[in-house]
Amino acid sequence: MTPEQLSTRRLNVMRFGHAFIGVGLAIVKWPVLFQDVGSLPVMEGVVTCLLTAMSLRALLGLRYSVRMLPILLFEVAWRVIWIAAVAIRTWSPTT
Repeated sequence: MTPEQLSTRRLNVMRFGHAFIGVGLAIVKWPVLFQDVGSLPVMEGVVTCLLTAMSLRALLGLRYSVRMLPILLFEVAWRVIWIAAVAIRTWSPTT
């Protein structure tokens, strides 16, 4: 599928998704990376580097939205799974 085959609205929705992920991760993870990633525990350092790379990929998706769509869908899927499996249990009060 090429950008010419997509409606302008759908293309802009995809670009919004890329921008939302890219800018959000840039605001949250880039400062951590540039402060002192070496002092983080290993797994937190891995997560920081991975999410920083994903933000760069998402910003690249602003230009190449259709080509990056499978990766955008993967990112949305793992976040939904994480929220359902981990975050809700962590945030819910224990009884």
